[in-house]
Amino acid sequence: DTLDDDWPERLLTSQSQHSRANYYTRGRSRRAHLGLWDRGAAVSSLRPGYRRRPSKAATATEPAQGPYFDEVDDEQAATVREVFERIAADEPAWAVAEWLTSIGFSKGSHGQQPEWAARNVVALVRRPDYRGEQTFRKKISKQQLTTGRSRRVRNASDKVLTREMPH
Repeated sequence: DTLDDDWPERLLTSQSQHSRANYYTRGRSRRAHLGLWDRGAAVSSLRPGYRRRPSKAATATEPAQGPYFDEVDDEQAATVREVFERIAADEPAWAVAEWLTSIGFSKGSHGQQPEWAARNVVALVRRPDYRGEQTFRKKISKQQLTTGRSRRVRNASDKVLTREMPH
């Protein structure tokens, strides 16, 4: 209420408490992700060729609960292997993209268009997940002090986390 004389002080106190709460929430979120990473749980979006398995299966009254773990989906894995074979046989990436679009193969949860493009095929072949290695925090959000907005930037190489994915 701006009729009270002390409203600027109360506003400043409220903003300070909100800022402090966001700071501590950020730390809790970061520790939770690191804990999931250390346990081998999924911390990024689902990749083509994998399916996500919950640690607690669904019951009649409760839905499935996490943490979730990625495992190879045999049906999709065959398609991913064929993509690698076609690229290895010097088939152009655009032709492989047309084939993937024609069979209706999903690009994943972040695909904005259902059609495959040559750059999508190249990105699929270059994914370290298929070589048995997974990375986390290659890019981080950095706040711009001039605008207050965040933008994604490359993380320092010593802060990028990697783990083996034997499957």
